[in-house]
Amino acid sequence: MRKAVVAVLVVALVGAAPTPLTADEPTATIKLGGGMFYNRNGGPQKMHPGGHVSLDLRLPEKNILFSPFGDVYRKASTTTVLGGVHAFAKPPMRSDAVSLYFGAGAGIVRQRYKTAVIDSTTLKSREVFVTRNLKQIDLVGGIEVRVSRTISILVEPRYVRGDSTLS
Repeated sequence: MRKAVVAVLVVALVGAAPTPLTADEPTATIKLGGGMFYNRNGGPQKMHPGGHVSLDLRLPEKNILFSPFGDVYRKASTTTVLGGVHAFAKPPMRSDAVSLYFGAGAGIVRQRYKTAVIDSTTLKSREVFVTRNLKQIDLVGGIEVRVSRTISILVEPRYVRGDSTLS
C-alpha cells in the first residue's frame, strides 16, 4: 500500500469573473496562485514550490461552492500534479472584506520522480523515472481578504491523503 500524506499551502490572487449573483457576490471566481507542497514521506525532496488554478462555482442564493482545481508542484526531478474538485461551505461573516471557508474534496495525485535501481544482470545502478497515480481525499480551509471589488488574496491550507487503496 502506497500512501502520500501531504499538506498544501496555496496563496492566491482571486479574480472575479463577470457573472454576478448580486452586485457583491459573483457566481464564478477564478483563483490563480502559488504555494508549497509538503510531502512528509518525500525523503530529501519534501518541499515543492508550485502553482494553483481553480474555478469556484457558487450555488445561487447559497453559501456552498464547488471548485474544480489543478495544482502542479516541481522540485529537482520530482513533479507532483493534483487535480479534483472541492465542495466548500462559506458561512456568512460580519465583514464584507474577510471571509472564511472550509470543505473537502477528492481527485487524483500523480507523482513522477527519479530513483536508482540495480540491474540484476550487470549489478550496476542506473536512474529511472517512476510514475505513480493515487486517489486522493483532502480537507481544505481558508481565509480570503477582499482587496477590491474583483481582487482578493487568500491563504488556503489543505491536508491531502493519497492512497492507491482508496475507493
